[in-house]
Amino acid sequence: MKTNTIGPHDQLANRTRVRVGMKVGVVVDSKIVTAVPSGLIVVHTIEFTHRIVRWPARRFIELDRPIRLEVNYSGINVIQD
Repeated sequence: MKTNTIGPHDQLANRTRVRVGMKVGVVVDSKIVTAVPSGLIVVHTIEFTHRIVRWPARRFIELDRPIRLEVNYSGINVIQD
C-alpha cells in the first residue's frame, strides 16, 4: 500500500481512500475553514471502516461500525492502489 501526503489547500474528491494513523477509510466530505492564526485550510470528513494491526503480521481489521471524524490535512495520507 503506497501513500502520499497532502498539503493544506489540497481538497480530495469524495470516495478517495485514505489512511490516518492506524485507521483506513474514505473521504465523505470536505470544507474550507479559517486557519489559526490566519489563512485557509481544507478539513476532510472521513468515514473509517478498518484499522491496521501490525502484530504478529500486518493486516486490516474491519471496525464494528464506521466512525466519522473531521481530520486536518496534516494527518491524511492518500492510498494509491
